[in-house]
Amino acid sequence: MTVAGSKNTLAVNEVLVLTASGRDSSGQPVVLDDVIWSSSEASVVRVERDGTVTGMGAGTATVTAASGNKRGNLTLTVRGAIHRHGSILTSETWREVDNPHIVLDDIVVAGPGTPVLTIEAGSIIRLEHGASIEVGYGGEGGTLRVQGTAEKPVTFTTNADSPAPGQWQGVYLLEGTTSSNISHAVVEYCGSNSGYGAASDACIIVSGNTVRPNFQDVTIQHSASQGITFIYEGAFGSNSRGLTVTDVATSPISMGVNQLGSLPGDSVFKTNGRNVIRSPGGQVDRSQTWVNVGVPYVMEDSVYVDGATTPTLTLSPGVTLRFGRLSYFEIGTGEGGNLRAEGTAEAPITLTADAEFPMSGHWQGLAFGEMATAASKLTQAVVEYGGAPASDGHPNANVRVIVDKGPLITQTTLRHSMGCGITRAKTPNYDTFTTDFTAPSLGNVFSDNSGPAQCGP
Repeated sequence: MTVAGSKNTLAVNEVLVLTASGRDSSGQPVVLDDVIWSSSEASVVRVERDGTVTGMGAGTATVTAASGNKRGNLTLTVRGAIHRHGSILTSETWREVDNPHIVLDDIVVAGPGTPVLTIEAGSIIRLEHGASIEVGYGGEGGTLRVQGTAEKPVTFTTNADSPAPGQWQGVYLLEGTTSSNISHAVVEYCGSNSGYGAASDACIIVSGNTVRPNFQDVTIQHSASQGITFIYEGAFGSNSRGLTVTDVATSPISMGVNQLGSLPGDSVFKTNGRNVIRSPGGQVDRSQTWVNVGVPYVMEDSVYVDGATTPTLTLSPGVTLRFGRLSYFEIGTGEGGNLRAEGTAEAPITLTADAEFPMSGHWQGLAFGEMATAASKLTQAVVEYGGAPASDGHPNANVRVIVDKGPLITQTTLRHSMGCGITRAKTPNYDTFTTDFTAPSLGNVFSDNSGPAQCGP
């Protein structure tokens, strides 16, 4: 009797159909009745009554077919590794030779010894429905090192026969994560319920005040939610570069406002559900630059730039900031702070409303507070759809300048305000304004504002 299949090597979870055939003493084919199939190692190869086999785990097994006094054998090799639910407490390496790596449930990389999970170049990680890889869970130390190369990237993907977004959760770098990096990798078909709330669901979640993983030449695609979510003070490591996020259901990045300066400048975001960088707003208390990556930054709530070190927020030419309903953008209000927003004629900076059909008064506008310094600059820019009532009592405007610091605003278009274009808002403790922002020499343009071009003293 002869047992045959289309190949002798298969992967974990791969299915192969075997056949059994026999010949009589004269070499003529005979009909085999009631063939009974068996496997020498059911943990390696499982065989069904019809001869269909499934790779169950890495190793070698012999499949036997028996009919009457006739027997035939076929030795099969299964490549791949099964990773079941549990914790990795000591360092280990997932190797290309063991492909594919099948993750059946949540894997946690964390422990008192700060275990390291290293994934070799060329490794293929296939995750079952709802599975995840969680590093640094519960504040215990853990490290992930994904060591792909341009020639042999690492792939994190679904284990389903028909791939679809959201079939597994994601890779989570949590508060105990240290010294982690993901290099030359593809992360796909993830982004299902993370347990951190729908607004945080993503293929990769970075959570923790000191978690700074490096992403180098990483592509995230086909997410059911976002690409990467950063929670608390989580941010990109300083050596991050070459990030691509494409075909995700919502936004490519969600990140705290004080961490936006860590975004790699060569990032590519395309064909996403909402192709913007989301931020909840808040305080910027350290100097940083927000780079132009070709998509807007959306501030869901107010942003204020100030702090004990007098931080400077620099906006690169071409940056667009879109502000949520009734929010504001304040510079140096409580403590010192500066804004350097210097666009160009070809790439102006835009401060606008986050709305499909914007209207005047959507947001309060930009305010240079009492603690802003003359180092601030707004030039070659557009400020629009502001002028919602502000709590400081000064006339509504796209831009409010609380104290005269000189010609902070030049060659800027101020339009569609529900109030003034600019308000000069002298306080009782400071001298009268002398800077006239409507002076032709400053090159500012005012149009379609409900109030005067300039209000105040």
